[in-house]
Amino acid sequence: MIDRLPTALLVTDRHGQIRLANARASELLGEPVDHLMGAALERVLAPLDELRRQRRSGEKRHELSIDLDGRALIVGYALSEVNGLCWDDRDEQYAITFQDITRVAELREERDRLLSISAISEAIPTLLHELKNPFAAVMSAMEVLRRDAPDEATRESVDAILAQLDRMRLVLDGFSLGHRSLRSARRARVDRELRQTFELLRNHARSSSVFTSAAIAEMPPLPLDTTVVRAIAFNLFLNSLDACGEGGAVKLSARLLQAEQGSAKRVFEMEVADTGAGMTPEVLARCREVFYTTKSKGSGIGLALCQRAVDAANGVMMIDSSPDAGTTIAIRVHC
Repeated sequence: MIDRLPTALLVTDRHGQIRLANARASELLGEPVDHLMGAALERVLAPLDELRRQRRSGEKRHELSIDLDGRALIVGYALSEVNGLCWDDRDEQYAITFQDITRVAELREERDRLLSISAISEAIPTLLHELKNPFAAVMSAMEVLRRDAPDEATRESVDAILAQLDRMRLVLDGFSLGHRSLRSARRARVDRELRQTFELLRNHARSSSVFTSAAIAEMPPLPLDTTVVRAIAFNLFLNSLDACGEGGAVKLSARLLQAEQGSAKRVFEMEVADTGAGMTPEVLARCREVFYTTKSKGSGIGLALCQRAVDAANGVMMIDSSPDAGTTIAIRVHC
């Protein structure tokens, strides 16, 4: 009868020695029933004392993480004291029912992560608004201080502070990507902004021992929001840095292309290429999805926001990647 149970079942004595195991327990643990019989519960699940302690603690979830020949499983379990099920009524007996809930635990963790990201995303516009004015005031004060610096040593110190403030501005621009339009009614020198952005990113890359280069052509003022262009470059460049190991390389390029033969319209193209690990076909197919990430602490929103900003400007974002061959991401927008 116990072999018909849909959940795994182990019965132990008061010392934690297994006296009974059903077929489902054998299947889940990957051991024949006769190997489980007489084995210590600690070897296959956890010490009996630990399970009893968790039951007495009143925890709502009774879960264990176990390693089965390199395969990590999360099992949910219930512990009950029984009598006379297998042997002498006078001996303490414990029944442990359990099942593999690894997928459920993963979905629960993903749900919690998405809820956290959603809460942060809702707060970002207000946070950026509150930071904008004081940040601009600090930048202006530091620039005045640099202009009036009495000596070269003071100017160098102020330059170091301004460089860190510029890096902070770049991070804030990245957060604002989902709340601004790539197109702008005002024309701006996108090439100059990208060169400044590259200098900041290059300094950041040095700490990772990643080689960086840039090929940014001279361009006339373009009807693009430089804040959004910087944010896209920032996100793509940091993704490439993460993908590269020590000794890898990342290149930022930008230029104007002729839209079509005989047309006066131009196409702004920006490209970030790296020599990193590259993406498998499965990852490549999903990398533009919001919240999709292969990083343990990633949010999965950077590339998705870049795609959304480019789409809203009627542009295209092209991704070329394969394992061990690096990744190249290019955006093109008519100007």
